[in-house]
Amino acid sequence: MKVKKIILSLDAEYSLFGIKTNVPSYKLVYFLNKELKISFKREKDIVFIENKKNIYLNKYCYYNSEKEQDWTLVANEKKFEQSDLTSPIFRKSENLYTLKYLVPEFKMFNYIIKIEGVLTKKNEKIKKMNNILVVNIASEIKQSLIKNKDKLLF
Repeated sequence: MKVKKIILSLDAEYSLFGIKTNVPSYKLVYFLNKELKISFKREKDIVFIENKKNIYLNKYCYYNSEKEQDWTLVANEKKFEQSDLTSPIFRKSENLYTLKYLVPEFKMFNYIIKIEGVLTKKNEKIKKMNNILVVNIASEIKQSLIKNKDKLLF
């Protein structure tokens, strides 16, 4: 039996982009694929544990074989209903929920795109993303502002 050893490095070169939108992930992926001429495909959800809760985030992947780049689109937020309210009266009248974030430093973005490898023409890509009708704003994320980079190993 062969044993494979996996070495994960946070020093790999990658670019991060944040997207704010009001549409579900499958619609965003449709427009990104169309505008950027790429082909995101749905993958198995990312799971991380926070406060003893499993948090599942949508994940889409695309591999650009010409430039040898892995693109990953991940939901940055997950809504949870407030379960600590005991009275059903409040539950029906108000939709109370909490949000959990993959990258809490950038709560303003619903989705994060990680592009591994050398990325040229970043400003052109941001401009194309901002031209998509369903995108409110797209921007590059400075990696130095992220405290917990372990969550970016997806």
